[in-house]
Amino acid sequence: MNGSILTNRLARNVSTLRLHYGWSLAQLAERAGISVNVVKHLLRDGSNPGISTVLRLANVAGLSLAELLEDDLDRSKLPDESKIVPRYCDPDALAAAIGPRTRAYRMRENWSRRRFIEHAKISKGMLHYLEANAVEPSVEMVERLARAFNKSIADFVEVTESPVLASGPQLRDFDDCQLAARQHIAPPTSPPGSTSMLYVIEGTICISFETGQHLAQNGDAVLLMTDRPYTVANNAVEPARFLRITRTRANAAM
Repeated sequence: MNGSILTNRLARNVSTLRLHYGWSLAQLAERAGISVNVVKHLLRDGSNPGISTVLRLANVAGLSLAELLEDDLDRSKLPDESKIVPRYCDPDALAAAIGPRTRAYRMRENWSRRRFIEHAKISKGMLHYLEANAVEPSVEMVERLARAFNKSIADFVEVTESPVLASGPQLRDFDDCQLAARQHIAPPTSPPGSTSMLYVIEGTICISFETGQHLAQNGDAVLLMTDRPYTVANNAVEPARFLRITRTRANAAM
């Protein structure tokens, strides 16, 4: 193989999965929801796939990203095929969060674009496209970004933020929100102390804050601090719908 240490390990582990479960290339590709050519190039050349593809490959055996990328697989620890449960409900949403998260982390560290480019050893153009969410990063690029922030690739991809409050604020507003495919909204920032409960009744939504994101799917409810900027996105091709109940603390409403 001609790939990097990371992509060669990925290829070895995917090959181990295929042999362990007796899947053909076509069966593996179908289970992952990717093309057979992508699987062939990975296993033959140690190619550098997009991070959403890697998440889908982890899903075929119910593995975490760390298990698939950071260790050589132990076949004795793999689950029975009938007991496989995918770990990632929306790989596209996780992939789409990488660019905005990179920008948020860079700004939190007070790094200019020039300084971060030198630190992370990436090109100016790549940083621009990443932060504009105009390109899906490859698994090697995600590893490079994670290292720039002293994180593992799994920690960088899977990070979530959803501040949950236990206090009882007063009801202020109620919205029935619908998102078309690939649509996102940026609700207005609420007064200090405000919260919103989002209850998903259709599809999957991605709630993004400055430093992270949280996925919520049909039936999930999330309580958020909304006195800070955030966005809600539908990164899937199917529509999404959620109820948003916005509340304020009694002292914030006075």
